[in-house]
Order: sequence, then C-alpha cells, then structure tokens
Amino acid sequence: MNIKLLPLEIEDLGLVYELYNDSQVFDTAILGYNYPQNKPSLKSKLESWIKNGKQKHFKVVNDQKEEIGLAQIFDIHNVNRSCKIGIIVKPDFWAKGYATHILHALEEICYDHIGLRRIEADVLENNLAIMKLLENQNYNREGTRKEAIFKKSEHIDAHVYGKVI
Repeated sequence: MNIKLLPLEIEDLGLVYELYNDSQVFDTAILGYNYPQNKPSLKSKLESWIKNGKQKHFKVVNDQKEEIGLAQIFDIHNVNRSCKIGIIVKPDFWAKGYATHILHALEEICYDHIGLRRIEADVLENNLAIMKLLENQNYNREGTRKEAIFKKSEHIDAHVYGKVI
C-alpha cells in the first residue's frame, strides 16, 4: 500500500468540508471546532493553515488517487525540535492500515526533512485504534489531560503520546 502526502491547497476545501462535517470523524478526533462547519468558515481556516509557517498540512491520497484524509504537523518548535501531529482518515478507509502509513510519512518529514527530535499526539480516550497504533509504533503514553475536550455535552479525557528519536 502506498500513500502520498500532498501539500494542502485551497482547491482541497471539499475534502476538508467533508471530513470536518463527518459525525464519525468528529466523535473520534480532536479538531477544536463546533460541529458542523460551513464552507466559508472552513475556507478561512484552510487559508490560514496554508499561510502558517509553523504548520504543515497535507492531503493524503492512495495509489488510485483516492482522497484518504488529512495529515498535519503543527506547533513546530525549532528550538526544542518538537511538534505535534494529527491524522484524519475518512471512515470508509478506517481499519485498512492507512493510518500506519500516514504516521510513517509524517515521521519521515519530521525527522529527516525538518530535523525534529520529538513528536507528540493527543488522542481522545475513546479512540482506541489510534492509541494502539501509536503504542505499536513506540510512542509512549505520557499523561492524560483530564476532561480536556468538550463534545456532545460532556468533557472527555485526552491522552498525550510522545516519541523521541
């Protein structure tokens, strides 16, 4: 299985709109927005992502050129040589190994191209698949941010994972 991370472009607004308005994605991801989102709001968000030098956002496509999801590197700290990452995969592509390949591609960019040493990821407590993936890829669960995320009228814990090379 091959995937490509392509720079996110304004033309990818449709993909962002689809993912940010998918209830399954919303329920399992930490996205920092109120659900649902309209296109003008998301277009503004997308434009800011593209312009921000401390973030890198990607569209993920497979060999068949299908749009699989989004990936991001953000909170890039050049002094500490650290960052955070995020992966959003369309539900139709869940449990097929794509997230593992996306994670490896993000790590390659972080370590080999940006020169970072530490990657962090925050994961909702109900996202067991991503926690298992991170643990299988030698990320350590470093702590829990208690009731850090508000979704569906409740506060949910977020687990912090980290990996240092």
